[in-house]
Amino acid sequence: MANLFVTIDRTGRFALTQIFEKAYRNTAREVLEHLLEVVPDRIRTVLTNRAIGAPSAE
Repeated sequence: MANLFVTIDRTGRFALTQIFEKAYRNTAREVLEHLLEVVPDRIRTVLTNRAIGAPSAE
C-alpha cells in the first residue's frame, strides 16, 4: 500500500502531493525539505495529521 503525503497552503493557493511506497520518519523529513524548496513564501506553521488510510478495494 502506498503512502500519500499532501501539503496544502491554508489560503488555498498551493498544494503539493507525493506518493511513497513505504513511509518512514525520514520520508516525512524529505517531504518537508522538498516543500521548503518549492514554496516561494515563508512557512510559519506546520500542522500534521496522521490519518488512517482507507481500506483497500480488494
